[in-house]
Parts: sequence; structure tokens; C-alpha cells
Amino acid sequence: PTAYADILNRFFSPMTKIVLDRHGMVDRSVGDTLYAVWNAPLDAGDHASKGCDAALRMVENLEALNEFLEEDARRQHLSHVPLSLSIGIDTGTAITGNMGAVQRFDYGVLGEPVNFAAYLQKNARYYGPAIIVGEGTQRAVAGRYALLEIDLVSTPRHPEGRRIFALLGDPIMRANPKFRALQEAHTLIFSAYRNQRWAEARAAIAECRKLNGAIPTLYDFYEARISAYEANPPGEYWNGAFFAGRI
Repeated sequence: PTAYADILNRFFSPMTKIVLDRHGMVDRSVGDTLYAVWNAPLDAGDHASKGCDAALRMVENLEALNEFLEEDARRQHLSHVPLSLSIGIDTGTAITGNMGAVQRFDYGVLGEPVNFAAYLQKNARYYGPAIIVGEGTQRAVAGRYALLEIDLVSTPRHPEGRRIFALLGDPIMRANPKFRALQEAHTLIFSAYRNQRWAEARAAIAECRKLNGAIPTLYDFYEARISAYEANPPGEYWNGAFFAGRI
């Protein structure tokens, strides 16, 4: 228990600083999960970008933390299992304020973007990239980050589907020709997939696997989905959305 608490402290301390340095608020931590909010309780200009910047910095910081923990384990002749990170981000209107009792003030945030960000965080491991953002965030930071569309998620509130994106890098990465090539190849995957051209989608996936920045977990995920749809076609009016259930 003491070693576990020490690892959590080593994880949360720099991650909290990253949020605060970018004018965010740490709402709470539960277990090994950190909840952060921007633009509340105080206004924060370009808050979606600040959240994206914080997420990218967290991924970088985790690499340094794993190096430290590995060296520490080596000194103690212990094995080391690297820590991994999953981040979900969404942007939209939420309710903020005292969510506690009269006897105990508890500032909190409630709303659809909060729930959807939690859903993205929980499911990021299936897609591969550490950071998944919703369409609200994608629109707010339009054209400034290396973003790849990775799914269309249908919910009871949004049966038509909501696009979700992998956040892979900053504006410098977005301008890189290698990322541009990957982005174009991904467009071919989803164009074929959403039109039920399964063989064409598989061919596009095979091409993506050869490119710099390829995401094997995502491609394996879609290969499995395509196999399922080949066996049980989704129907003539399917728009490519995956039903996620209640979020």
C-alpha cells in the first residue's frame, strides 16, 4: 500500500502542476484518475487548446516518470511494469458550482461533455492513442493540432453519431508531411468503411500500417469490426456509427 501511494503521489504531483500551469482546475482525483476542468470557475481564453496542451505534456511527463520508476526498481532489484495513460477530452456547456451539502462545500462540474470525456478516457485503450477528444474539442481547436478521426459514436442523445479523434501532437506535428500522409490515408479508411466497402477499407488499413506514425491497435480494432460486419451486415441505411449505449 505504501509503495502504491508513493507511485500515485509521483504521478499526480507533476500532472496537477501541468493542469495548473495551463490555467486549469483540478476537480478531483478518484483512485488513479484525475479530473480537470478549464474555463471554470474563472474564464480561460482558448481553454480547449489549453486542455490539449496539458494532455500532450502529460504524455511526455509519463515517459520521464516511467524512466525514473524503472531505474528505482532496478536499484531495489525489483521488476518494473510501465505505467500507461488514457485521456478523454470534450468541450461544451456544463453546470458548475456547489454540488455538495449545506454542511460541506464541494465545487463540481456536471454535464454531457463531462460524461462524454469520461467515456472517451475509459475506452481510449481500445483505439490505441493515449488522448481521445470529442467533436466539440476538435471544432474548438480547428486546424491547430495533429488530429485523426477514429470513430463515429452513436448514443441515445445523439443517434446520428458523434465523431471522435485521436490527438497525436501539437501544431508542429500537424505541419509534418509524414502526419499529412497518415491523415490522408485515414480518410480513405473511413470513406470505405462507412460505405461498407470492406475490401477497400482493409486495403487502406494495410497501407496505413506501413506509414510513419501508424496506430496498430486502431487498425486491429477496425479489422475486427469489419469482420463482424462482413458476417452480419449493418444494413442499407447505416452511416458508419458505432452504438455506444448510454453514456
